[in-house]
Parts: sequence; structure tokens; C-alpha cells
Amino acid sequence: MNNITTHDTLIKNLYNECSNAEKNELKLQLLLNTDLYNEHIELKMLKKSLNSVRMNPSVGTQKNILAYARF
Repeated sequence: MNNITTHDTLIKNLYNECSNAEKNELKLQLLLNTDLYNEHIELKMLKKSLNSVRMNPSVGTQKNILAYARF
């Protein structure tokens, strides 16, 4: 697995979009490569924090969006 494929596979795996073959290869790579394992853990934590983010635009931003949407 090259770095680009591995990075993409990590992301696909987080969203349960990997084939069984990709999952098995990724499991092996995670056992063999400490850096990849650490990236995997960081991405999992990032995904978890993204799920808890709430967007609260300012009143001015909301007004600008609504004004733009009227056109």
C-alpha cells in the first residue's frame, strides 16, 4: 500500500466504506506501521470531535446569508 492509498483507506475505513479486502490489508498495515496506527488514532479522534461541533454563525453572518438568498 502506498501512502496516498493508505491515507484514503484510513478515511474510508472511518466511514465504513472499505471493502473486506481493504479492511484486512489496513488491519495488517496498522499492526506493522506505528506511524500509520498513530494517524489512524488521530483521525478517529478528529472525526469524533467533528461530530460534536456546533456551528453558531453571528447574527451579522446570518443576515448576510438571508439577504444573499433573497436574490
